[in-house]
Amino acid sequence: MFASCTNMSRAVVRSARVLDAARGLSSVGNATVARMARCAPIVRHAAATAARTQRRALSLHAFAAPAASRSAPLWTDPRLYSTESKDTKAGEGEGAAAAAAADTDAADTEAKPEDAEASEEVLVDERDELITQYRAEIEVLEDKFKRALADAENVRQRSRVEVENARQFGIQKFSKDLLGIADVLQMATDAVPEEALTDDNPHLTALFTGLQSTQKLMLKVFTDHGLEQISPLGEKFDPNLHDAGFQMPDPNLETGTVGAVVKTGYMLNGRVLRPAAVGVVKNE
Repeated sequence: MFASCTNMSRAVVRSARVLDAARGLSSVGNATVARMARCAPIVRHAAATAARTQRRALSLHAFAAPAASRSAPLWTDPRLYSTESKDTKAGEGEGAAAAAAADTDAADTEAKPEDAEASEEVLVDERDELITQYRAEIEVLEDKFKRALADAENVRQRSRVEVENARQFGIQKFSKDLLGIADVLQMATDAVPEEALTDDNPHLTALFTGLQSTQKLMLKVFTDHGLEQISPLGEKFDPNLHDAGFQMPDPNLETGTVGAVVKTGYMLNGRVLRPAAVGVVKNE
């Protein structure tokens, strides 16, 4: 059976070659070529049938023949009897491409750990650099914030002090102007002797009483607004509160004591508005 299949295959090959040669010969005639062309499908079908039969024979021969005979060629050009379709070949091409892609992926997979480590190191370095940069910016901003906060607190304190000073000493100039009137009233009341204040001189008595009432009312207004008198008679001389105009002996007082007050001094809310003009005792 195997020998007959081989002979049939050889006959089919010879027929195909004859058919191809007939196509190339133009002198044979159109009728002959047409008849041979009509025979071409039959020849191809016979070649396919022979190839299938040969494959079956090879399968039987593999079990029956020795190992040496299995490797012997059965025909001259097996490509003429190939029954593989284009789709099979395309599938083999796709399979080869897939295998190459798999190899590439495997190579990439092997290289991925090193690339991942390098990328991780780069990210860590970038992170540390950003952290350092942000910490420096935070320190600068904190310093600016603290300075701004300190400046704001200083401005707030200065504003508070200025407001308080304006409230307490806003009337300083006005109070200085009123001191002259208080001095005139003081001199007026001191100029009237007590002997003149009798019932025989009612007009002078009434005028003196009015001056004293005016003086008391003015001093009360001064006190209500923080303006106080400085009357240091008999006290120790203080250069911050007193203005020494002369020295005088007085055996009843110690040296350095205020023995006379020429002009009363005034203080506005603890600040000296006008020092008292005094005479200081100096004993031999």
